[in-house]
Amino acid sequence: MNKLNTSIITLKKLPNNFKPVLEKINSYLKVENDMTYGQINFAYNRINKELEENAFQPYDLNRVLNEYEESDDVKEVVGKLRKLTKLKNKYIFKDSYRSQPWIRCVKRIKQESKTVFPNKLHTRDIEKGMVKIMKNYYNDWLGYWGMMKLNGNGEIQKIKFYNKDDHDSLFCHLADSTGWKFNDDGYKKSLENFKKESIKK
Repeated sequence: MNKLNTSIITLKKLPNNFKPVLEKINSYLKVENDMTYGQINFAYNRINKELEENAFQPYDLNRVLNEYEESDDVKEVVGKLRKLTKLKNKYIFKDSYRSQPWIRCVKRIKQESKTVFPNKLHTRDIEKGMVKIMKNYYNDWLGYWGMMKLNGNGEIQKIKFYNKDDHDSLFCHLADSTGWKFNDDGYKKSLENFKKESIKK
């Protein structure tokens, strides 16, 4: 799963060459609860540009926020970045929920499920599964990278479970709602193994 469990992960030391970048970001970044999505997206894109100009990638910042020790000298900016991340992902989730891309995604999943499960699935079960998986990305700087395509303005163009782990997680959830009855015993076994491995992580 994409959600990081910092209680079992040994946090790493922040690379020294990343600190100047964080200090620069801290000098101009202001995060308020009443920021508009446009303001949030502007700050997000500016920070990503700052990273690229210093030979880093957004993925590197995501790791810093989730896998590295929070030393006192970067505590303030890390707190700001985490808050910005949550605000951005909250906006995206709110805009995505039951939007046209959301509805189309539910229809695709329902159509796919017909070949997997013998029983018809309810829309509410599919939506519950989608929401459950999206929560794993709530603190992710990269946002809902594994299930959404956004344009340059951060507007949702498509929702689809591109990431295989997310797809398998969704169908494990759907299997729970159907009593684990499958058309294909091989696929059932595959998902059972996936679920066991996910519990270990």
